[in-house]
Amino acid sequence: MAPTAKKVVILGGGFAGVAAAKVLARHPKISTTLIDRSPNHVYHASLYEAATEEVARDTVIIPLQEIFSGSRVRVLLDEVLKVDKGTRRVYLKSGEHQDYDFLVIALGALSNDFGIKGVKEHAYMFREFQETMLLRDSIRMTFRMADERGKEEVNVVICGGGFSGVELAAELRHHLDKLGQQYPTEKVNVTILEAGPQLLVGLDSKAVRMAGEKLQELKVAVVLNDPVAEVKKDGVRLKSGQWVPSDLTVWTAGTKPHPLPGDMGLPLDPKGRPAVNESLAVLGHPDILVAGDLAGYIDPKTGQGVAPQAYNAIAMGKLVGENITRVVAKLPLTKFRPPGSDYIVPVGHNFAIGVFGGQVSAGWWPSLLRKLVEFRYLVSLFGPIKAWPIFWEEVRVMAD
Repeated sequence: MAPTAKKVVILGGGFAGVAAAKVLARHPKISTTLIDRSPNHVYHASLYEAATEEVARDTVIIPLQEIFSGSRVRVLLDEVLKVDKGTRRVYLKSGEHQDYDFLVIALGALSNDFGIKGVKEHAYMFREFQETMLLRDSIRMTFRMADERGKEEVNVVICGGGFSGVELAAELRHHLDKLGQQYPTEKVNVTILEAGPQLLVGLDSKAVRMAGEKLQELKVAVVLNDPVAEVKKDGVRLKSGQWVPSDLTVWTAGTKPHPLPGDMGLPLDPKGRPAVNESLAVLGHPDILVAGDLAGYIDPKTGQGVAPQAYNAIAMGKLVGENITRVVAKLPLTKFRPPGSDYIVPVGHNFAIGVFGGQVSAGWWPSLLRKLVEFRYLVSLFGPIKAWPIFWEEVRVMAD
């Protein structure tokens, strides 16, 4: 590495951080260090399948060292304690520090319990891989305990009717029915609790209606417009006073920004995210860029932010990487433009709802298309040979 190489430190090994690092790895005059406390890149889009034992754990976790093997990117397993933006230094839990010329913050969001009583004690979070594996084990344990106690009914409650809540509930219906055959259980109930007036806020109204109809077909109960007031060991109390019994409660009801940017004294938007310009640089700090769910980006065409989806995080990460290379090459910066409004929502085993160019489609083929999108992403990480076994596992599940 040339002694004049610019030092880039990336915080976070999620979709945005990895995408930025892949771009920077191609530049010979840039030295890149990616820092994450986990050794693995988590494919969050398939966490709901891992939670229901539909795919192996290795399908959703990909070693960062494997992704960047033989590249110019150094992967550092550590936890960030603080960042001194004046000296451009990142302090780590190990006692080490990393200096930077450019800092990329791609730490994403954290689960938010909104201070609701009992959530931390009695609900399973569903955002990190470790949380997903704990939920996976607990689902089977719930059925085992019901069998041992001679309980004829098992109740699973999911708090939150966004993407994660709907995807998990629909897949759980399929998985729990199979568990009910292994453990003599007469009835399995799955319920989604949503504080707002509809599921999947922000999506096409036709897609929302179709998702609701599919959930009804799957016998997933939905309670709308009634916020959670308290979570207890055996159920959930809603603001209206309604009691929803639960043997297993999962929390997918919201997120909050990572606190590091606030601790750094960076300018924040009303949602607590770093305020960025159209090039994704923090306002007043051109050497600090933000990508992914943590970026307080506002689309100038719509006046709105972008959906916290993987494709947006990847596009942001790529743009951040490209803009750093453009600064090094003394070229003008590129402005971020959301890649589009197309999306696919899995709603049950081998069924998905897709919106493409404003047209809504549902059935098995949007589900297959989603798998092909995943395969394309895996190929971008480490090539088709290594990506194929993971993709084949997904295909096997579809054919089951």
